[in-house]
Amino acid sequence: MIIPPQEIALDPDEIPTERIVEDGRRIRARQRKAETHRLLVAAAAKAFGEAGYLATTLDQICLYGGVTRGTFYEHFPSKAEAFGAVLDDLVARLTQAVVGVDLEPDAPPPQIQLAGNLLRVLDILLSDRAVARLLLIEAGQEPVVGSKVTALHGFARGMIRQALLDGAPVGLVRPLQAELAAHALLGAILAVMAARLDDDAGMPDLPEQTLARELLTTCLCGVAGEELRLAILGMDPAAKSE
Repeated sequence: MIIPPQEIALDPDEIPTERIVEDGRRIRARQRKAETHRLLVAAAAKAFGEAGYLATTLDQICLYGGVTRGTFYEHFPSKAEAFGAVLDDLVARLTQAVVGVDLEPDAPPPQIQLAGNLLRVLDILLSDRAVARLLLIEAGQEPVVGSKVTALHGFARGMIRQALLDGAPVGLVRPLQAELAAHALLGAILAVMAARLDDDAGMPDLPEQTLARELLTTCLCGVAGEELRLAILGMDPAAKSE
């Protein structure tokens, strides 16, 4: 015989006080642990951003987080894992910022959607420059972290590749090797962003919207003038008007 839930539900007054107290303690303990974890990730981001991955010590992270080494090890088994957590937070924000291009007739023009993606990514990276430098410049120094960067690159490359494949049938993209083009475009975007975050790279300090427009135009249209573009495509410039 199955007893309906309403017939076996406990009246709040029937729940032992000891159980209520114990449940409350567990909830507060989980909340404190989650808050400590959040503070440790923020402390690690500050320490890594100031000194770089290799020069950062656990003592620096613990000092900024206001915790002991014992507490640190309750959350992270190593400095590399703490570094990974810092990048996880940034990668999650970047992943949420990039959306697929909508080619439906009532959607905004594709170039506007692509520019929006770039602007959101730039805003995240430039608002947290220290951590962004770790992602784009220093992450390859640690295998545990490098795997996370590889996964992010794979996600971004897949988004670009799919946009190219979707754009070809409707005439927005010329016939091309989508995988090769996706690698090339992502490489260009990452190089420009890394240079923008490197004060010694000589990158012009352009406004974000200008940077996004120039980067998008260069990636999609290249740098060739009309005559050179036609020559590259194997066309006769005389046939330009045909």
